[in-house]
Amino acid sequence: MAKRDRDHFATYSARNRVKHQILSRYLRAYMQALSKTANAFHYIDGFAGPGSYAQTSDGSPLLALSLLAKQPLPNAMSLVERDPENFHQL
Repeated sequence: MAKRDRDHFATYSARNRVKHQILSRYLRAYMQALSKTANAFHYIDGFAGPGSYAQTSDGSPLLALSLLAKQPLPNAMSLVERDPENFHQL
């Protein structure tokens, strides 16, 4: 992974905050809409990163995990990360 890709997780920008607000709202609404017909949920993050930004702000894997943990249906997560350093931080 290029150093600039890893640097993306060194700070938590306003763009990241907005992206995570959208993800959280969408995932919450999606699970609520399907909760009467779904048997389970499986969240897949194809670019998981280390799971957090600058070790202080939750990234998409942790945000999704938090939302999945609050709903009663069985659930699973698949996290994909090609950078070994980021992977080990997940």
